[in-house]
Amino acid sequence: MRLFVGVHLGSAMKTEVIHFIDSAKKNYPYLKWTSPENLHFTLKFFGEIPGSRLADISEALRQAAAQNEKFEIQLGKIGCFPARGTPRVVWIGISMGDKQLIELGNSIDTACFGHGFPKEERPFSPHLTIARFKNESTDFKFFEPCVQITSKSMIEEFSLIESQLYRTGPVYRQIETFRLQN
Repeated sequence: MRLFVGVHLGSAMKTEVIHFIDSAKKNYPYLKWTSPENLHFTLKFFGEIPGSRLADISEALRQAAAQNEKFEIQLGKIGCFPARGTPRVVWIGISMGDKQLIELGNSIDTACFGHGFPKEERPFSPHLTIARFKNESTDFKFFEPCVQITSKSMIEEFSLIESQLYRTGPVYRQIETFRLQN
């Protein structure tokens, strides 16, 4: 199973992001846009994991949820990865709640490490992937710094999600949800 931990968008936030994507698609056909049902913040990517390890992951995620309280986030400016060189991913950052989302991501990583899963090598950088470049010859300057999406959303839970890859794009299946503390 190809697994990751993610946070889904609140409805107002999702609506604003979808509206932005729909308006941008016309002008930027060289981007492969994230489908609305796949919009999420990734907190930890496991990759391929045998089904026999699901109980270990669930226990680790329950521990992380018990250590974190719900919080509010607000979307911010749009950027790309990598910051230098040829861009590959277009993302929306967070202007409020980024510290709490980083804390949550780190808690998840630490709890999973305690159950035998490797720690992330790079520092967690909260972002919402909205598109990927189809080729390497495209200029990214069209977004910066003119666009800012400012929706807010309360983060009350996160999910363990299975990702199945197809030619048409990934299909996600939520396996389990973990509620944060009040």
